[in-house]
Amino acid sequence: MRAILVDWLVEVQENFELFHETLYLAVKMTDHYLSEAPIHRQKLQLVGSTAMLIASKFEERCPPSVEDFLYICDDAYKKDELICMEACILQTLSFDINIPIPYRFLRRYARVCGLSVQ
Repeated sequence: MRAILVDWLVEVQENFELFHETLYLAVKMTDHYLSEAPIHRQKLQLVGSTAMLIASKFEERCPPSVEDFLYICDDAYKKDELICMEACILQTLSFDINIPIPYRFLRRYARVCGLSVQ
């Protein structure tokens, strides 16, 4: 189920033209949250889309709105559910969302060496 969710998150990242860092942070947050809090399969997409919303707010200049995330979930969830899940994820992770992701280090190293990473 996680693989299906990650594939879907990649599609979301491409459709909204979000930074790669946003995707990687969303996946990392999803993994951290799922390791701490068991959830039902029916809520897995809610967790993933909420993690992408949080990551977008952290990484993007103009993040997609809550309504955009509800739309990509095909209106399977209500606005209150998404906002409640956002609070739940943040509290579970103790608001520690500045999680190191290897992609950031790769970009910095490439920049120092004069290479291009996309």
